[in-house]
Amino acid sequence: MNKYLLFLTLILPALLFSFACVNSGSPTNESNDIASVNWVGSEAIFNSIEGKKDYSIIFFYADWCGYCHLMDQNTFSNATVVNILNQSFNSVRVNAESDSLLVHFDSTVTGQEMKTIYDVRGYPTICFFKGDGEYLTHGIGYIGPDDFTTVLNRVLSGEFD
Repeated sequence: MNKYLLFLTLILPALLFSFACVNSGSPTNESNDIASVNWVGSEAIFNSIEGKKDYSIIFFYADWCGYCHLMDQNTFSNATVVNILNQSFNSVRVNAESDSLLVHFDSTVTGQEMKTIYDVRGYPTICFFKGDGEYLTHGIGYIGPDDFTTVLNRVLSGEFD
């Protein structure tokens, strides 16, 4: 009887919680009628490439970060945010705890090294850049779609240049 009680009180809730939290770390919109952010590689910020936009963002996240997933679900799926980002920004996702290689100007670095370069101290962190890769500003923590739209418009107005 004690084994079953232990299972029902400790193990079963933990299993259910783990299944509820499963996420690939790079969520995508599953519905075809919801627009999605055109995430590009870091070379779109740090190299001169055709079609490069005037501003860029790097979204630093961690797979385990609940607020990062909320940003994906709420902010980066919002039609207004998606339109602004896709029209005016090179948008890059960086798993700040990854060993995956990224372009950073004339060198190749990992997500962990990129985190150190931009002094990322919490998740999510979003860094903003001018078209030439010049760092402008950053924000830490969850930001909803309305507030994020305001920030994007402030960046586009040149307020941080």
